[in-house]
Amino acid sequence: MQVLKHLPGKTSRIEYCVMNKAQEAIYKNYLDLAAEAIAARAAGKKASKSNANVMMQLRQAAIHPLLFRKHYTDAKILQMSHGILGEDIYSDCNQQLVLEDMEVMNDLELNKLCVNNPKTMGKYTLKRKEWMASGKVEALTKLLMEMREKGDRVLIFSQFTQVLDLLELVMTTLGVGFLRIDGSTPVDMRQDMIDQYHEEEDIMTFLLSTKAGGFGINLACANKVVIFDSSFNPHDDAQASDRAHRVGQTREVYIIRHSPPPPPPLTTQSLTMYIDWSPKVPSKSKFLRWRIPSSPSTSPYPRMTMRLKERLRRLLP
Repeated sequence: MQVLKHLPGKTSRIEYCVMNKAQEAIYKNYLDLAAEAIAARAAGKKASKSNANVMMQLRQAAIHPLLFRKHYTDAKILQMSHGILGEDIYSDCNQQLVLEDMEVMNDLELNKLCVNNPKTMGKYTLKRKEWMASGKVEALTKLLMEMREKGDRVLIFSQFTQVLDLLELVMTTLGVGFLRIDGSTPVDMRQDMIDQYHEEEDIMTFLLSTKAGGFGINLACANKVVIFDSSFNPHDDAQASDRAHRVGQTREVYIIRHSPPPPPPLTTQSLTMYIDWSPKVPSKSKFLRWRIPSSPSTSPYPRMTMRLKERLRRLLP
């Protein structure tokens, strides 16, 4: 308790990041796929496997479009699958198998493959800084520029190591010094990197995977924490942000959580998400439209529908 009294304060806020047009298109596409899956299940049909884990796909769409394969078209990866056979490490590979591997990779992974094999794949690397085109990256860029002017030092946390790869490109483009620790970083190297961050004040940012930034890591030399994408478990984010709010901290700590804008508040007049147990759910829609039947007795689940309808009436203004 005595230690807590002497620690500086800690303040949290949410930074809403508007998705760009590419992100919105991907996001809407997966919403439509989810709507089709709901309609298929209501009609007693089997839903497509492409609808699996829609929640994770929506999260990735809100982070960055490079987490999907949009830039590298089928025609382009066909050329790439032939070209990469000119690399010594791939010379004995079957072109069709290489193509199949490329088809399930996202733009970020394919760009990394091109960077690692410059002799035959260099011409396919992303050259227009596509990694900067994201609502969250634009918000982060603005934050980092403001923080650099104030002399702040920043910890940036992400759930995904691929996002850390993306953030490395962003930091390099912005000319911001950084270090990185994730689950693949050898344990014997971690303390050396932490010591380096404490000693070299020109290194502004430290990129960490949320789970790797756990107990035992003291980064109290940083006074700003950015949760680039939040965990489903709030304790993970709280534990990660406390890497800066530790003994030795001399400045107030600010935690910024990046999040897509919240949906408009639901009211009884503007309820567009509703439940329908009949097969009449539209296969495509701007929103997921679930309908509560006007006559609950027509539903195969009348008691469930009535209970849900009553609960909505109590919750909504």
